[in-house]
Amino acid sequence: MQASLEEAKAYMIYQIGVLQGFVQAQGGRLQYVKPCYLHKRGKLHFKKVSIR
Repeated sequence: MQASLEEAKAYMIYQIGVLQGFVQAQGGRLQYVKPCYLHKRGKLHFKKVSIR
């Protein structure tokens, strides 16, 4: 997927908003979203792919 930094940022904010809606619909509260590349510490290839 090719996107500018602004497009990627807008898409990410949109996706988090959708996730928040799902959580609220189930009576929950979204408190934190951890970036995917932080889940795979030590796996440099995964970090490069995730950040691009």
